[in-house]
Amino acid sequence: MADTLESSGQYLPKDLRITSQPDAVDKNKFQVTAAGLKINEQYVFQFQYVFPDGTLSDWSPSYTLSTSNESAPGVPTGTIVPSTATGSIPVELPTFPAGAAKVDVIVTNGIFGLGKVAYTFFAAGKATIAAPAGTYIVQLRATSISGVTSTVGTTHTITISDAGETVQSPTNPNGFSINRILGGIEVVWDGTYANGTFTGFEAIKIYVGNSATATSGTYKVGGVMTGNNVKNTIVIPVDGTYLRYSQPVYIHAAAVNKTGTEGTLQQNVANNSLGARSAISDDLDNLIITNAKLVDDAVTSAKIATSAITETKIAADAVTSSKIVANAITADKIISSAITADKIATNAVTATKILAGTIDVSKLAAGTISVNNLEAGNINSTSYVRAGTANSARVEISSAAVGTVLAGLHIYDSVGTAILKAPLTGGLEITGKVTATSGSFTGDLYTSNNQFSVVSGSITALSGTIGGWVINEQAFKSSAVAFPTIELDPISPKFEIRQSSSNSSEDGIKVIKIDPTFGIRAGVTSNFKFTVDMDGNMTAKDAIFSSGTFNGNITSSATISGGVISGATVQTTADSSFGSVRMVSPGGTLEVLNQSGSVIGQLYSYNSGTELILRHGSTRTFDNSLLGYPTSSAMLSLNPYTITLQFTNGIGTGGTGLDISSNGDNYFTGTVQS
Repeated sequence: MADTLESSGQYLPKDLRITSQPDAVDKNKFQVTAAGLKINEQYVFQFQYVFPDGTLSDWSPSYTLSTSNESAPGVPTGTIVPSTATGSIPVELPTFPAGAAKVDVIVTNGIFGLGKVAYTFFAAGKATIAAPAGTYIVQLRATSISGVTSTVGTTHTITISDAGETVQSPTNPNGFSINRILGGIEVVWDGTYANGTFTGFEAIKIYVGNSATATSGTYKVGGVMTGNNVKNTIVIPVDGTYLRYSQPVYIHAAAVNKTGTEGTLQQNVANNSLGARSAISDDLDNLIITNAKLVDDAVTSAKIATSAITETKIAADAVTSSKIVANAITADKIISSAITADKIATNAVTATKILAGTIDVSKLAAGTISVNNLEAGNINSTSYVRAGTANSARVEISSAAVGTVLAGLHIYDSVGTAILKAPLTGGLEITGKVTATSGSFTGDLYTSNNQFSVVSGSITALSGTIGGWVINEQAFKSSAVAFPTIELDPISPKFEIRQSSSNSSEDGIKVIKIDPTFGIRAGVTSNFKFTVDMDGNMTAKDAIFSSGTFNGNITSSATISGGVISGATVQTTADSSFGSVRMVSPGGTLEVLNQSGSVIGQLYSYNSGTELILRHGSTRTFDNSLLGYPTSSAMLSLNPYTITLQFTNGIGTGGTGLDISSNGDNYFTGTVQS
């Protein structure tokens, strides 16, 4: 075989300029090896003798060779991935698939997102893929040396836990109580939680305050408890602001883990309406307090028991106005009927001399206060206003906490349970139904069980119905009718349109499903008619394509009826005796192939469509492209004026043949044998 073809006007790429060698067994034959050929391609070979004097023979007829196509590599089988592991994902590939150059391990979820190649096998073996705690999906897929991929093998699900101690987010502690003690309170925790304990416990932080709602400025840190799941006790002393004598006190608490993360602050986990306890007689030894122990003005009216000082204890005229501290004598220090009108100087009792809250309804004679005695449109109170009876149905308004009366506006039902709370610290809490025809609300909105909330304009609903859609903890589902339904499930995750309810076998249910594992599926659950997997492979059974563009391979036994197939190569199925026929696009060529797939004949147009050529073989001039006349072939050429039947040489020019012209000028080239 010659080194080049340029001398004959043809061109051969450098990588196919082959120097042949005599066959090792039969010296009368040559062995030709052409390396680097492409798969599923046709190549045409011609041969030429080189004589000892350097002259060349004519080129041989063309020989067509089709290289074989590459099939997809085998699917990875027998893969091993456990259901649980610690700190990493173990993967084992016992057998390397046939035809594969590599096997990729694809992991989904967590740090791997919607799917990522986390490891690649180049031979059978084992691998360990680092991963934080979470649940992952693991799949293996083979790839050939030319990039053809298999379908994925078995889908594995594995749950990974962190190595060593796992530090979880703090949960919410409960089970708190308060004991009043001298000069402070004792806070007790039973070691329990409202929603289960957690690992990585560090402490329970205790806050003490003067408001049931833990608003800024109403509480401070009172101490910490370091025992988990056991009873703990701490003592908080009086500070005069957040913990006071005989005033309500409220305890808030939050759990803290070993990373320093503090859980949700639990408000008002314990309270006491009397706060810290003052000293009582049992706290003091007899006769321990003497006159010498008291500083001037140490004993005020608040320190004297009711009726403790009687007339026999006071010297005549000993008590004068200069001896009485302002507000020292209140109603509870005066014996009933001890002060009569003749004992009070004219105008001696003014509003400033009456202690707030001292005169209530029980101290007023019937009819004393009437509408005429009230300032128009004005009811002022320095304590609180109550409509109703304590511990029963009532409405209370107060500017500060007074005993059991809470600051703000509170409405109670008949058993004394608050059904509306509007504290001075802000917010509104309502038990029961809220109905409104119009209006607006500024702030965050919660239901009592936290199933529904509006926080900073963001709506959270763990269950319920919006219009024709049902919400639960896992899915968003249409509910206008029982079926068909539309369901969006973020946990699986999947999107599903279902015609009717499920049955035990899921047989015959019409459904459309979209999920990241199987892709898109439509039809009945036992026999999906339409699928598109995650690798982009589409299956459409009994489908009708009315229009559109398709890129890729179509495998089907269906009949295509009607319409026009454009821009495609159409080939009949090869017959063992007669081969097949192929229409090639672009180029407008009809080719006849033998049983092995080699082109043995062509029908095509040339010269801008004015000439129709029928020939044997497939080689042409112009680098064996789709252009030019046949080379080394028998051919028939038809145009509007001439019929030509001839044999062409190696460069596509006419040899012997017959020309029949429409004007009667007919030619014959060659020798007529008798």
